[in-house]
Amino acid sequence: MAKAIRHIEKATPNPVQEQAASINDLLVSLADSRDALVRFLDILREAEKAGLLDILYGVLKARHEIGYQAINQLNQPSMHHTIKNAMGIVSFLGQVDPNQLQIMLGGISHGLKRASEPPEDGRAPGLWGLAKDLRDPGVSSTLHTAMEFMKGMGEHLRNESHPSPH
Repeated sequence: MAKAIRHIEKATPNPVQEQAASINDLLVSLADSRDALVRFLDILREAEKAGLLDILYGVLKARHEIGYQAINQLNQPSMHHTIKNAMGIVSFLGQVDPNQLQIMLGGISHGLKRASEPPEDGRAPGLWGLAKDLRDPGVSSTLHTAMEFMKGMGEHLRNESHPSPH
């Protein structure tokens, strides 16, 4: 029959050896991450040159005052409306087909570009010129799109102001 173990001897590491092992582990880790550390130090150096570290240091030192001011700004009634409006915009953008939005935004961008160009003859068009422009396929397409937009918006507004009973 085996003897019962009554005494367990714990090995107490030598603090100097433990510190040397920790330093060795750290050096191995630094060597393994050399490229990342060099890149990080470059970023840190550029942040210092740009004054970003001073700004960050100032923000951290004044974090309580900055937090207090931020809370005061957020508690203003107009900020509540801003936050609700931002959430509404995000919700709206979630409902819009990205391809449709891209087409519409592209059209708006191109339209703004054309609108900022001066007229070819330097004069604003008269009524006859505007009437002739109505036959232009681009103008016709835009007017059709605007009319469909207004019809759809009108349907929605009418349904919202006179909801049907459920």
